[in-house]
Amino acid sequence: MDVSKSVLREYRDSDYEFCEALVNEAWQFEKNFEPQELADVTKCIYTRGSVIGSNYRKVVEMNGKVVGFIFGLNEAS
Repeated sequence: MDVSKSVLREYRDSDYEFCEALVNEAWQFEKNFEPQELADVTKCIYTRGSVIGSNYRKVVEMNGKVVGFIFGLNEAS
């Protein structure tokens, strides 16, 4: 039986490439934007814009791998 444990933790800059890969997996930029350069720029803007525009940044890590994230603006902070 696989008993994996997930951990919610603060985002680190080193998590960015994993978050971008998750965004790409969900939105499939390569399939929806052409040429490839447009797909790359759009993916970067979508992901990096979320990181930059947020003051609440958490990732979910399972077995040492980022498997999810949430970025948002907490106006109460």
